[in-house]
Amino acid sequence: MQKIDCIYIINLKKERSRLKQTLMLLADEEIHIPIKIFEATHWKSEFFEKNVFENEMHYSQIWRENGNKIRKGQIACCYSHLKLLQDAVDNNYQTILLLQDDVYCETIGQMKKEIDKFHELIQTHNDFDLYYVGKQKVFPILEEAKFRDTSFLETEYCYNAHCLIFSRECCQKLLNTDIYNHVVPFDEFLPLCFGKSMCANIEYFQKIFPKIITALSSDSFSNVYQCTHASSRYKHLVDKYSFTDISESDFV
Repeated sequence: MQKIDCIYIINLKKERSRLKQTLMLLADEEIHIPIKIFEATHWKSEFFEKNVFENEMHYSQIWRENGNKIRKGQIACCYSHLKLLQDAVDNNYQTILLLQDDVYCETIGQMKKEIDKFHELIQTHNDFDLYYVGKQKVFPILEEAKFRDTSFLETEYCYNAHCLIFSRECCQKLLNTDIYNHVVPFDEFLPLCFGKSMCANIEYFQKIFPKIITALSSDSFSNVYQCTHASSRYKHLVDKYSFTDISESDFV
């Protein structure tokens, strides 16, 4: 891991109000790192239907979540995130911060504090691949071990990819998997690759996606989370935004 040299904001073109909110958050944080806005692919788009779904990407026939198959929105989301990682590799960024457009922190300065903590960590320990600034633990009662002599955490099974730091090597490792032929939700793909997933049919997926990366988390990961328009301090400055509708998208 090295210092962050680019911040990516992933955003659907139809969700510009969410993008504005994220940009205002970063302006308040006074984080002086170059920003790149990456356009995500929507599951209802003609491009997705013609070029991605069952063309460039093939969903896992085995995947089940609460007994259901994967949704088209989850496929489009995974595709968008993978293309972002490819863009980072192509542009030779060494370490990127990926922000989804609903990332938020209650206190101004919290995001910068978290980034500063990460930069301090890599001064003494940089032999890991992925870092969760924010996340949602799947099993809240599952305790996470401290990483060596630090207060940082060895990441257990978690969801959400709203605020993540990837090394270039991590991006390459993830892109070299067979994910394009066995698409699963992106926030399940990551725990599979760092060996902590407890998804259905786990034995099958462990063979396709063995442990290839190491993931750490901030010990204050709950301070950076996903927000709604109603809970945002910027709601009077941006139009009310709609949900990305992934959870309402069609099952395959």
